[in-house]
Amino acid sequence: MNCDRLARSYRWLEYLRYGKALERCRLAMLPEIAHARKALLVGDGDGRFLSTFLLHNDSVALDAIDLSYRMVEIASRRLNGNRCRNKNRITLQDGDIRTAPPPGQGYDLVVTHFFFDVFSTNELKCVIDRIAHWTAPEALWLISEFDLPASGWKRANARFWLRTMYAFFRFTTNLRNQQLPCWRPLLREAGFVPRKQIRYKDGFLVSELWQRGGNAVA
Repeated sequence: MNCDRLARSYRWLEYLRYGKALERCRLAMLPEIAHARKALLVGDGDGRFLSTFLLHNDSVALDAIDLSYRMVEIASRRLNGNRCRNKNRITLQDGDIRTAPPPGQGYDLVVTHFFFDVFSTNELKCVIDRIAHWTAPEALWLISEFDLPASGWKRANARFWLRTMYAFFRFTTNLRNQQLPCWRPLLREAGFVPRKQIRYKDGFLVSELWQRGGNAVA
């Protein structure tokens, strides 16, 4: 999904529908990742999480990649106006994570916020396996995503908004995928286990921290 057409308005469209809920979801695990040394951020879009994360970690070496070059431009401008130190430790690039050359190796942190949902399960397996090869032993993977509550009106409400969201992005960005992928089994197959989970919006939004080769506690 390439958000070039929506880059300038994306933030306000998000606030219009979700308020600050998606931002709270993205930032929920900041204390858990504050000591990362080498991080890969995929699909952060306009750089709001990136800028906040760098204010909490002034030494991490970070590579960020997004399909939309306009989003990367906005993220770069936000970074330049940010108070974070040592900006030369940050690399921003536009590219397709499925085919772009590996930005680096040995990452002890991967961050993907509202990124998995643009792929089918089969496509996402290739993405997760590819990124997993770039990670260090015991690396952390932070995910924010939409999710379906187990049952009842909460699940019905989530299904309605997912259908609406997918229809909107199909029209505006030509997004092909139209349903949430089954990403948790794919992370397990890649050697990661869940460590912590926080839910928002009656379970419609979820923040999860996974660890490669770790012990499951979530």
